[in-house]
This record gives sequence, structure tokens and C-alpha cells, in this order.
Amino acid sequence: MLRDKKPWLGETLKRIDYRWGQSLIRESKGKITDSVLTTEPIGDLVIPWMNLSVPSIHIFKDARLHLNLSEDNADGILAGFADVDTWYYQLIRNDSTHHLSNGQISGISLYKALRRLADAYPDQETGSNTAISTSLDIKMTQVFISHDTAGAIASSPFKCQFRP
Repeated sequence: MLRDKKPWLGETLKRIDYRWGQSLIRESKGKITDSVLTTEPIGDLVIPWMNLSVPSIHIFKDARLHLNLSEDNADGILAGFADVDTWYYQLIRNDSTHHLSNGQISGISLYKALRRLADAYPDQETGSNTAISTSLDIKMTQVFISHDTAGAIASSPFKCQFRP
């Protein structure tokens, strides 16, 4: 198990991201200028997703991050190309016809529009594009989880702060 030392906690913590998410970790080159991180494209970025308690995934091809960095958080944009079939499957699987109808969305019409507007990754056999340009707003906060086994949390000088 890989571990990180957190000297301010006086202990070595297990890296949960390695234990449970090793297959999801990607590396990319990038640069930081004036506290803004801009990455080079990340091949296939797989993001676990859950909507209405139904787990699924999103696949982004050539994903790039543009993040404003601070000491404890980052916010910005994830942009790339969403795989049309995976995105549509996630939507249909997670949102029933009833929920789609509330937004006046026809699942069949939406799929046809996604296929028509897809602008990247042509299929080798048909030549039709299989991915569509997309972006997500990103807000991240670094957190550390520590299990209080001997009252260490209660006596800690560090306080939790929640931001809306």
C-alpha cells in the first residue's frame, strides 16, 4: 500500500486513491503560470459518476484542465470530447423517461442530435464522429480523512471549515 506522510498530523496516512482508484489515475504534463494550471491533453479520462443513486462513468478523450489554484482548493474547467454512446447511456440509465420529460427532452431526438453534432474521433468503418466537444465546471478542495481512535481529532488544533 502506498502511503503519504502528513507531518502536521504526525502520522503516515494510507492513500485511498491508490487503493480504490488506481485504474482511474492519469498523468499529464502541464504548466502553472500565475497560479493557473493548464494541462496537455489526457488520453482517455474515466470519471466515476452518480445521478439519482445510479453509478456510471463518463469518458473524456483529450481532456484538458484549466484550474485556478490556491493553497487548499482549485476551480476551473475540464474540457475535452465526451464519448457520445457512453454519455447517452449514462443519461438514459440514470434519468428515467419521466425525468427527461420534465425537461422536455426526447431521448431519441437527443441521441440523433448528439450523433449529428459529434465533432471528433471518426469511426474507422463509417467515418461518423463518435465524440462531442464538452466541458465541466470544476471545484475541488483538498481533504484528509483521519479516523479518531484515541481522541486525536478532539484535541487537534485544526478546525474543519465548510464552504457553500
